Amino acid sequence: MRVMNYKIFDPIKDEWMERIKVLKPIIGKTFEDPDHSKMMMCGSRWGDYDRIFKNAISFASDDEKGFGIPPEEALEKIKTLDQQEIDEFIIKGLKDAAGGDYWYRYEKDWG
Repeated sequence: MRVMNYKIFDPIKDEWMERIKVLKPIIGKTFEDPDHSKMMMCGSRWGDYDRIFKNAISFASDDEKGFGIPPEEALEKIKTLDQQEIDEFIIKGLKDAAGGDYWYRYEKDWG
């Protein structure tokens, strides 16, 4: 998750949070808990809607090369996204949260 002032994204936050609530149970059914083959599990990151929102916004704030663009430009870019594109970024944010939970739970076991 990129460090930035996420307050600039408040105008779209409610809409994105509603989609997170819709997509989370659907994506949650795509992996076991824990899922060792997909390296995902439901932990504190998975349960933190605000963190998932920030992850999704971070993914949406990247340019075509994967570099972050300034938040003001990112907000304008995000406002032009259609629902499918928004959902793709939210799904990335959800999977990132589940992957982070898995990683931090099992990293000590990997020696």
